[in-house]
Amino acid sequence: IVDSGTSLITGPTTEIAKIAHSVGASRNIVGEYTIDCAKVPDLPDLDFNINDKVWKVPGKDLVIEASGTCLFALMGMDIPTGPKWILGDVF
Repeated sequence: IVDSGTSLITGPTTEIAKIAHSVGASRNIVGEYTIDCAKVPDLPDLDFNINDKVWKVPGKDLVIEASGTCLFALMGMDIPTGPKWILGDVF
């Protein structure tokens, strides 16, 4: 589901953890991920394949910077029914 009222991209916790780990992001106590701001220029793009069309999110757009902290804009959320992924503002 695409939701412009959601700031982050959410997806299955295990998948988000794999993606976050692959770019060096660390999980914090509330389940969000932070990343060293110096790594932002080198983040790879993230591709979403929706109905056989690839939608690319540039790596630099996968980070929200505030007060010197860089929040990796993906968060794990296991939804038992309904959408498995929510594509928020960064999408």
